[in-house]
Order: sequence, then C-alpha cells, then structure tokens
Amino acid sequence: MNEKKFLGADCLEVKFGNFTLLFTLSVGPRIISLKYGNSDNLFAELPDASLDYLNGGKFHLYGGHRLWLAPEDPALTYIPDDWPVNVNSQPGTVELTQEVDRKTGLRKIIRVQDSGNKDAVIVDHLVCNEGSSDKKIAPWAITQMKIGGTAVLPLKSTNVESPFLPDRSLILWPYTDIYDERIHVHKDFIFVQTLPKNEKAVKVGVSNTQKWAAYYTAPYLFIKYSNKADNGCSLDLGAEAQCYCDNKCLELETLGLYQVVRPGETVVHREIWRIAEKPFSALTPEVLHDFIKQDEMAAVFQGML
Repeated sequence: MNEKKFLGADCLEVKFGNFTLLFTLSVGPRIISLKYGNSDNLFAELPDASLDYLNGGKFHLYGGHRLWLAPEDPALTYIPDDWPVNVNSQPGTVELTQEVDRKTGLRKIIRVQDSGNKDAVIVDHLVCNEGSSDKKIAPWAITQMKIGGTAVLPLKSTNVESPFLPDRSLILWPYTDIYDERIHVHKDFIFVQTLPKNEKAVKVGVSNTQKWAAYYTAPYLFIKYSNKADNGCSLDLGAEAQCYCDNKCLELETLGLYQVVRPGETVVHREIWRIAEKPFSALTPEVLHDFIKQDEMAAVFQGML
C-alpha cells in the first residue's frame, strides 16, 4: 500500500491480484483509478468536471467510481463529497467511510475485498441511515470508463416462462436519439460505442435479468456483475443496468434495491468487478456469444453476489 496524489486528491494505492486501485482519502468515497497488470488507468480522468448543486455548490466528478443515491434528484444525488473519508485498511479489504450528511442523515461507504481470484474484486456499496426519519432510496453504483471502447448491455432474459410474455427491455432517457450512431441494437445485446467527437449525451438502460454489464476496450473486457434488485423495480422504468455516454466518458451503472431505509438500518448493493484480458480480437455479437457460452467463471463470480 502506498499513498500518492492523483487528480488533485490524496489517494491510497492497493493491489488486489492483477488489480491496482486508487482509493481517495481527501474526498469521497471514490475509486479513481483501476489498472490491470501493466495497463494504464482504465477509468475516465475528469478532474475539472462537475455538476451544479444547490446554492452554487458543485459535485466534482473526478472520474472513476462513485456511489450515488437514486432516484436522481440534484438535492439528494449531487450532495458534494469533497471532504476526507475514514479509511479502514486490512489485508484483503479496504473500506472508505464518509461522514454523515447533516441534511439527510445518510452515510455512504465503499468496501473492496479480495475475491480469492486474481482477475476479480468484490465491491460493496453501503448506505446507512443515521438520521431520524425514513428515506426511500436505492444505492447507485457508477463507474466512469475512459473513452475509446464499447459498452455492452445484455437484452434478453434467460428465464422466459412463456412465449407470450416479454423477454427484454430497452429504456431511453429524454435526450437520447435511438438512431444515434453510437447505439447499436442487436438481437441479444445493446452496444454503445464511444466517439470522442460526438458531444451529445445518450443514455440507455435494461432490466438486469442477466446480472452483468460490460465495457470492452482492447484488449480488456471489464465486467460488472450485480443482482437483479427487484422484479417490480419502479425506478427508471425498471432499468437496473444503465449506460450513459458523452464525449468525455462512458458510465456503466447498476441500481440496488429501491426501498425504505429506516433510522439505524444499512442497505448494501454488491458488484463483482472482473477483467478478462484478450477474450477476443474484436467485439461482435457473434464472438461475444461464443465467449459467454464457453465462460465457466461467470457462474463463479455471480455466486459471490
């Protein structure tokens, strides 16, 4: 473990198998760098990017991975986190704990654990209600990937009980043009390709029936596994796996269970991060099908959820 400065933040560098992660100490909780083996940072680096908060405040994005609260409401979701976090670092585990937000009574925690496999880590997102009133929220895990690759969201459900019932969903945000050149809808997958020259934002989502979403930037396939939170999810029309893209980054997002969190309660949303190196020479629906069909490790990692 080493402490270093990155994107203007004090950070702790920790290795988990083939992963090298940078955890923020002076802001957060955030993970603002992911390297695999000898790779460069696979996460987007956005030190100057921000969103407007109330009364002239700013939520600074920095890049990398963050924990937000859904549904998206600037008064709740964009609460700045530009203050030091408490760090609990033990062999195989790093936990970043934010101070309680005075307005909401909520505290955010990101905890990363060794998975026992050099190609994957366990990432838990905790939201604790330490206030005096109920809060209806969902943990929202957002990973900003560096431009240059393509995101994949699986469309079809693998558990279809009847040919008369729908087996896939495609959710669009108001600013999204379905004919945008970056969006490619295939029979079983949605591909969202990053294009640095296209400044327009697009966002798509699906029901997380297959429990994964991915981002391919040769030669690495970054996969996020997460449970389908709720068959009756009312957030974002049921889009529990989401992808946002503009000319600065691509966000791979998952939602936890949308529920009432009572005072004294803590909710947890788990992701498993996995990287497969050189799984194929080029991303197409056909080679992705072959990879999934032959991949024996997916069930192992999904079993950790």
